[in-house]
Amino acid sequence: MNRHMTRRPRPGRSPLYRGEKGTKGIAAASLAILLQAAVPGLGGISAPAQAASFDCGKATQPLDQRICRDSELSHMDEDLAARYAKAKAALSPQGQKLLQDSQRDWLAFARRICKTRLDAKMAEAAEQTPEQCLKAEYQERLDDLDSAAVELNGFLFQRIDLYGLAADDSDPEMPHGTRAGFSYRRISFPRIDRAPAGIDPAGWNRMIAIAAQQMAASGDGDDGAAAAAAAGKAPGNIVKPDIDRAEAADIDVFYDFGLVTPQMISLNLSYGVYGHGAAHPSGFAETHSILLGEMRELTAKDLFKEGPDWQRFLTERSHESWVEIMEGASTEVDDKAIADVVKDPQLWQLSDKGLAVFFPLYSVGPYVVGEQQVDFTWEELKPYLLDKLPFALPGNPS
Repeated sequence: MNRHMTRRPRPGRSPLYRGEKGTKGIAAASLAILLQAAVPGLGGISAPAQAASFDCGKATQPLDQRICRDSELSHMDEDLAARYAKAKAALSPQGQKLLQDSQRDWLAFARRICKTRLDAKMAEAAEQTPEQCLKAEYQERLDDLDSAAVELNGFLFQRIDLYGLAADDSDPEMPHGTRAGFSYRRISFPRIDRAPAGIDPAGWNRMIAIAAQQMAASGDGDDGAAAAAAAGKAPGNIVKPDIDRAEAADIDVFYDFGLVTPQMISLNLSYGVYGHGAAHPSGFAETHSILLGEMRELTAKDLFKEGPDWQRFLTERSHESWVEIMEGASTEVDDKAIADVVKDPQLWQLSDKGLAVFFPLYSVGPYVVGEQQVDFTWEELKPYLLDKLPFALPGNPS
């Protein structure tokens, strides 16, 4: 593969396991009791020395009893509790409250799904036992908690997780989706919990929260406008997803960081969707490189010198990469489509190494080639960059 070309993970379903052999799980104590123990203020039950979060002698619900019989679940619950506590200790009081809210919503989300697997017919249709369901759901949550509080270049970022769930009983004999029998939305995005002196994070937090929730609702018929408006008015700009009237689909919104400086933060938001009954998952991504001083999105004029030279360079280099990915079929590569992509700042992600241009599904090649990105180093971009940038590049303070 061309050294400048990177195949991006195909958008769609999140990496949730559905009962395959060898699944690494996670564990949990009784979800009802863990809900109490993990979220202070709900009235927990004291835990005995041999169990993770609850007294198995007091477990009366079928799901709880199954958890008690699975030593892996019990041991892994300790890991969950430890990661939750570590993240909580790093956060501000406001951040702790938001983490508690996410944990509470997730526990209700996981319990509702896994409880259906107690029905033998549903478990068979879903190809998933209650234990496998718990392990899958908790493994995802363990992974999420690893990024619940992350320090980057003087900022402390908190991960926000929102959950929406609706029953999908359109075909009970052949349940669709990753979480069979349900449609869901999982929306993850960061907020700044602590910023370097002199930076007010409120504007950035608002912009990212609204963008993520609008992205999650982008298939609702109004391109997510109603979701964005609701988030804009809500306390903390957070609204729990309501998908009871939405089309049956599995939707994940997730993120990764690019360049983080005191002047600008570059964040990539990705949308993955699997419509129940569809031939394959789909999705898209967009980058929000926000200048913190003016609290606005980066534009091409903030980065490149005037004139067509920079666009020509990005297009020509991207053309070379696409010819290679299309196995030499240069006539199949549409340079106009490439040019349309490379000039869109929402398809750029800035990092300490350079600029990556994301090519969405179908933008240049067929679905089978997936999403692609072409990477440009700051050094090779230097002839086209402004002499003074609105943010500091690594090793070159601005």
